[in-house]
Amino acid sequence: RVRLVVAHPRGEQARVDARLIRMRSIRTGSGVRYDLTFNLQVESGRHAQWERMFVSTRSASGVNHLEAIPFVHRLGAGGALTFTVSVEMPGRSAADWQGRVICTTTGSDNNGKPLRASFGTNVTP
Repeated sequence: RVRLVVAHPRGEQARVDARLIRMRSIRTGSGVRYDLTFNLQVESGRHAQWERMFVSTRSASGVNHLEAIPFVHRLGAGGALTFTVSVEMPGRSAADWQGRVICTTTGSDNNGKPLRASFGTNVTP
């Protein structure tokens, strides 16, 4: 369980609770795919309109990758959002397949103020 504080301009903050609720690893022909299921909940009583997610992988062997994907979801005040992110870490050795996956979501609250939340987990097959 990871508790996040999402910073707004002007010093206001929203609390976001992020939990990794399931992780599955699957060997593929080019490496290992991880299916990471997260649960997000905004605790500040604000609505969140998520728009984009950046997924960063950092392997123990030093291979890094960053990808931006659309992530259009609306989360009501006190509501929860459960979703799965699939990430493949290519390579031929265990050092290529283990490391850290970090997800960063961006969007805005019900007042149009920007929101950003980062959460992640260590992965190993």
